Amino acid sequence: MPKIAKWNLSIKFFVFGLLGIFGFLIVRKFIIDICKSKRFKSKKFQIMRGKDSFLLLIRSFARTTIVFASKIFVGKARSKEIEQEILIRNTEDVVATLGNMKGALMKLGQLASFIDDGLPDSVRDTLKQLQTQAPPMSYALVEQIFLDQFGKPPQKVFKKFDKIPVAAASIGQVHRAITFDNIDVAVKVQYPNIAATIEADLANIDLTTMLAPLLWKGLDLKGLVDELKIRLLEEVDYSNEAKNQQMFYEFYKKHPFIRIPKVLFEYSTPNILVSEFIDGSSFDELLTWSAQERNMAAETIYRFSFRSIYRLKAFNGDPHPGNYLFHGNGKVTFLDFGLVKLFGDSDLKLLTDIWKYALFEHNAERLRIAVEDAGFLMKNAPVETEELLEFMDVFVALVAKDEVLEVTSEYASEIARRVLFGRASHKEVVKYANIPPAYAILQRINLGLIALLGSLNASCNWRSISEEMWPEVNGDPKTALGELEHSWLASISN
Repeated sequence: MPKIAKWNLSIKFFVFGLLGIFGFLIVRKFIIDICKSKRFKSKKFQIMRGKDSFLLLIRSFARTTIVFASKIFVGKARSKEIEQEILIRNTEDVVATLGNMKGALMKLGQLASFIDDGLPDSVRDTLKQLQTQAPPMSYALVEQIFLDQFGKPPQKVFKKFDKIPVAAASIGQVHRAITFDNIDVAVKVQYPNIAATIEADLANIDLTTMLAPLLWKGLDLKGLVDELKIRLLEEVDYSNEAKNQQMFYEFYKKHPFIRIPKVLFEYSTPNILVSEFIDGSSFDELLTWSAQERNMAAETIYRFSFRSIYRLKAFNGDPHPGNYLFHGNGKVTFLDFGLVKLFGDSDLKLLTDIWKYALFEHNAERLRIAVEDAGFLMKNAPVETEELLEFMDVFVALVAKDEVLEVTSEYASEIARRVLFGRASHKEVVKYANIPPAYAILQRINLGLIALLGSLNASCNWRSISEEMWPEVNGDPKTALGELEHSWLASISN
């Protein structure tokens, strides 16, 4: 396991510097837009979102200034106490602000929640609220959405409709209901104007393209942002999500331990998604189960992610605790299929080449070519191949050896830091690195999926499980769940 890099002061200054520049650019652009645009209302969401984000940064910066001042004017012990208090207040402010704002900015806050190594328990718990819950909208708004979509309130569409939601997230919230055919269903209702708020967030993020050449010479930030725009705006189209979910349902409907809720298309619209209601235990409940149960659940989540990529050629790009229900013995129900990426054969070939040269043939030069061909590194970049391999080490460590390996929260946090702040430890590699648009959503494996495994302290032989799924290997199963899945694959191939 690679040595864990410490979250140091230089990274803090780097982050605050970027945030400060980003906030300045937002304000500058809004002033220009207001002066030039005759369609002030068309800028409303962008201005409101930028203002709230900028005010959040100002409050955070002000509190951080107090921390630096305390190091000068009060004793070391009291300064440490103040730093902890400010950290908690900043975290609570971020969660409250982004939770209420929802949309793309709430998703950005969820990414921060994956870097929890070394944080106080109170801060970690507060950040994780962004992963599992958000403030719900009022029932009056829910009723209005039904009137807009169906011309009648929920009580007329369903035999029974619970007014209090069972879950609320960044795009919509879920209510439990019963159809007139006595089918127990989950009704996901989209927040009003969520598409406009996401477009506003993405318009503000566009400003960061001005900074990209200064920090990342190899990063195609425009292509990356364009890809994220497509994926996030697809997510607010529940008709699209219904098709995605049904695709996964059809593929996995006879699977022994993976379950996908069936969509009820006759009740679904672009803003309301209805599927069968499945009861199960939450991620927090799973954390109280035995190590064996946690390991089996982790193995199932891991298998679902990579089996879908290599067999279904699709990736459900939103892995976080609120999207799973657990039933014991490795059985897991998977929810939320708004953020799905479909891959072509050439996309998968480029990925498997990287695994091939990194893990099987151990050919450094061919691996570098594969990384460049996939677009993760600028061709002919002035970077030593040895430094590239060192940077990549943390990403392949999980499957580097054919042995049982425990994924710890420290390891998950190190991967998140390498993805988000790798410049601090591998400046030259990151300068010429890129996130190809085709693989942008896959970064959620490095952030969300690995963070989940780390929360579970999951211990499995990830290498042997992966070898079952890698197309060029198709290894024999070596776990109980692997045997079950092997039989299922044989049945759907006949």
